[in-house]
Amino acid sequence: MATMLPVSNLLLSVLLILLTVFEVESTCQPVTIPMCLDARLGNQLGYNTTTLPNFLNHASQLEAGLEVHMFYPLVRVKCSPALRPYLCAVYAPMCGTNQEVSLVPPCRRLCEEAYKGCSTLMNKFGFMWPSQLRCEQWNDDDGCFDGLV
Repeated sequence: MATMLPVSNLLLSVLLILLTVFEVESTCQPVTIPMCLDARLGNQLGYNTTTLPNFLNHASQLEAGLEVHMFYPLVRVKCSPALRPYLCAVYAPMCGTNQEVSLVPPCRRLCEEAYKGCSTLMNKFGFMWPSQLRCEQWNDDDGCFDGLV
């Protein structure tokens, strides 16, 4: 029974640390992903804060930035003006603050524009549109991010 108290204290400490980390991650923070900051790649996004985890459950912007960077060549060739805003809306989504911090999802029409412009080029080089970016998961509800600034 005496060993139960230290274990309980340890579990309580871990729980408190996890809650603190979750609370820190659930705040709006400046976007740091280079592709989403570089105005030379297209228009400004119209927002500059995000929150984590994102829609793909990345725990850090570094992690999200490393993954989204694989789309950089498509953004550079400008296969669709909607691609960069769509990718940023998924990997570094706008932080909404209606009473509590929340992720603002991309609009389905933004995704469809990006897909329409880039999927043919991707297919030409043997790549498929990634399942985690499929447009069916998004809506065109009020409050979604449409990429228009």
